[in-house]
Amino acid sequence: IGVGIAIVLLGYLLMATGITEEPAIPDGKWNNPLATVVAPFLLVIGYCVVIPLGLIKFFSKKKNSPENNQ
Repeated sequence: IGVGIAIVLLGYLLMATGITEEPAIPDGKWNNPLATVVAPFLLVIGYCVVIPLGLIKFFSKKKNSPENNQ
């Protein structure tokens, strides 16, 4: 779960690099490909893959642990 949160934070930090005085050049193209391509990709991977897998792994480990009720 921690890795997923780190990936999401990195995605938001990269997206914030696109916030400038003039983020787009006059032709309508964005100056920073990290903010428009890589950051959304990292956010999707973090939110849709890594965090759910971490939650599944965490709860399956908790479910399969031996109980000490003896």
